[in-house]
Amino acid sequence: MATKENLRIAALIIVLVVCVAISFFLLKPEIDSTFIIGIIYAWAVSSLFSTKPETFLSKLLLVALPLLLVAKCDSVSYVLLLGYMFHIGKTPIRRRLMCSLILFLTYTLAIWLHSLIGNEYLAFAALYAIIMGIDVLATFSKTHETDWKNYSQLASMFFLLSIFAAVVKKTLRANVVDGVVFLALFPVSAISIYGFAKLNERISLLTIENGRIRNFRKKLARVIEFVNNTSKQSSLEENLSNLAATISEVTGYRYILINLLNRDEGKIVRIAHHGLETEEFERLKNTPPPASYIFELMQERFKVSNSYFIPENAIQLPVEYVS
Repeated sequence: MATKENLRIAALIIVLVVCVAISFFLLKPEIDSTFIIGIIYAWAVSSLFSTKPETFLSKLLLVALPLLLVAKCDSVSYVLLLGYMFHIGKTPIRRRLMCSLILFLTYTLAIWLHSLIGNEYLAFAALYAIIMGIDVLATFSKTHETDWKNYSQLASMFFLLSIFAAVVKKTLRANVVDGVVFLALFPVSAISIYGFAKLNERISLLTIENGRIRNFRKKLARVIEFVNNTSKQSSLEENLSNLAATISEVTGYRYILINLLNRDEGKIVRIAHHGLETEEFERLKNTPPPASYIFELMQERFKVSNSYFIPENAIQLPVEYVS
């Protein structure tokens, strides 16, 4: 097993080195002070998000966008690669290599297309769309489901940053302001927008929580209404049947079976239900479990306040006692 893992790691290293070497030979990126500062910035951002590796491509737009304003396009992919490769975190070596390879190839392609587009707004929008799109596809290919809410927040944030980058490049041009200034100011804008996105997320969560509280109040009111409307003229069985129907409505359970424990006679009485067929209820009524069986279910691990909640499959129940 270890040998296979080592072979996979070796293969990834070879592929990554070959891709970087070919790209370096063709592009010949310049190494200057901005390049070094960019690596440090990419390393810091990668380390910050190492505990949440999802959408790591999109999060590195925080590094790529300001670098595209002050550095040559040819060097940005190498900055991101080196910064991510050596980030602080518990990322396994194989995953680190795989993500580095995906990162390098994706950004090399996206930045190449970005450089071909003459309009700054379209260029940054295309870069943003490619990175976000590949992130979504990568996540979907793993889980076959996507957290669209999370992506919508990230998309909004990075779209605004992309437009901001385009405006800056179009109005000021990269050589007007020193690269170090951009690398210092750009995270401030990113953090502000990220803070707004998190605030919006918190408001959404509060709205959902308030909806749940209102729903719970309605259900509680339904139970109180049932208690207040319980008729003294109705039989115990009728009142308990209505209670079973109310419990089903409030909890969402399809089947409700109410049993009474007769301690004196040591037996269980099936007295009311909701959702069961009449024949099935009669069968259960005629084959009640012994009281000792019920006492076995009343374990401390299942106790919730003055009740007992037994999760499904927690205990093997005899088929003759259940529906």
